[in-house]
Amino acid sequence: MRLPALPQLAAAAALLRLAIPAACFAWGDGAVALLTPDSPLYLELAASLAAGRGYVAAGEPHVFRPPGYPLLLVPGIWLGAPILFAVVAQAVLGALTCVFVHRAASELTGDERGGRVAALWVAVDPVLVAWSARLMAETGLALGMAAAAFGLVRLHGGARWPGRAWLAAGLAVAAAFKPIAAFVPAALFLLLLVSPPRWARDRRGREAILTAALPLFLLLPWAARNAVVAEYWGFSSQFDRILTLSAPAAVEARQQARPFSSVRAEKRRAIQTPGFERAYDVARRDGVAVLAAGFGDYARVHLAGMARVLVSPGAQPLHEPFRSTTELSRVVLDEGFVRAAGHMSRERPEVWATQWLLLPALLVLLATAAAGAWRGAGSPSARLGLAGLALGLLVLSGGPWSQSRFRAPLVPLLAVLSACALARPRGSP
Repeated sequence: MRLPALPQLAAAAALLRLAIPAACFAWGDGAVALLTPDSPLYLELAASLAAGRGYVAAGEPHVFRPPGYPLLLVPGIWLGAPILFAVVAQAVLGALTCVFVHRAASELTGDERGGRVAALWVAVDPVLVAWSARLMAETGLALGMAAAAFGLVRLHGGARWPGRAWLAAGLAVAAAFKPIAAFVPAALFLLLLVSPPRWARDRRGREAILTAALPLFLLLPWAARNAVVAEYWGFSSQFDRILTLSAPAAVEARQQARPFSSVRAEKRRAIQTPGFERAYDVARRDGVAVLAAGFGDYARVHLAGMARVLVSPGAQPLHEPFRSTTELSRVVLDEGFVRAAGHMSRERPEVWATQWLLLPALLVLLATAAAGAWRGAGSPSARLGLAGLALGLLVLSGGPWSQSRFRAPLVPLLAVLSACALARPRGSP
């Protein structure tokens, strides 16, 4: 079968990402249907930036959400149509993601058809399509990871400094949209620093440390801003909130057989004070103590979250703009994935049917990506790097909140690895 060329694939990606918003404006609730519970905060931050008040929410300097997505929304605020601007901009970002993935796969496999395979996966992936239609940061996160994949392939292909530049820039852009992308190079950098001294003195060791440090260097200005204006010493307070709220609440909910959402809400109210971010210093110690005492319980919750990220087909967000599926998220959080599946089959059969329609394609993507990482076309070190980056993101995505949305940064990496398995061998007709 002859695959469409890159321009057609990029155009198809953009049109698919505009289809849900168009349907909402034509037959649904219009712009309101494209909002999520996180959208008002993004709009508030964008409005603050557009008005020249700085990065402020609820009257205080904000340090939880990084500035990438609110900055993307600023032109829409100026134009008076932030939601319409956002969905159009996200369609463009989706098309650019196809371009980066195509370039990465083509260069890695030495086969332009491999690039088309990877771009096709990204163009039609239901998670990327669904969340590009909402006011959420996943589209920018996926674009950053696609650029990072291109940089990683170029780095292992011999273009060391251009490759490092693309890798660092891609990870920095991804982290500016979602802080999870900053944790991967940070963890790698720390592991390299504590590596055996003899290896660290080797040229390859020094280059690995430099490669991990570059994206962190690009993120330093924002961390410095947080320290100066908010007295918060870090890039984002997301990790602190996990340690103080989500992770301890998951442990206690499991031990007490109570709904996770209720336990987390209680903890949230307990530390909701003026200067909430500054309360982390005390609350973090309590959270770590709960995790240490109940590590086995949290490990089960975290692994279950990773499984949800990996194998949830993503039907729920496709239906959400037309008829709310938020009750399914609550059931997953409070009763678990298996009971949520039973609830879905009884109460929302259309979502249940869509899940089963999407599942085979997801399983093919995962299987071919695994095959490509193991014995696919292209540089083994590049494939290992892509697989390691994907695995790191998957591990970080686990936990009680995990859902198919968290797979967005994985899709570009999986698509390139899938192309390694499906590309024609060099010299074949």
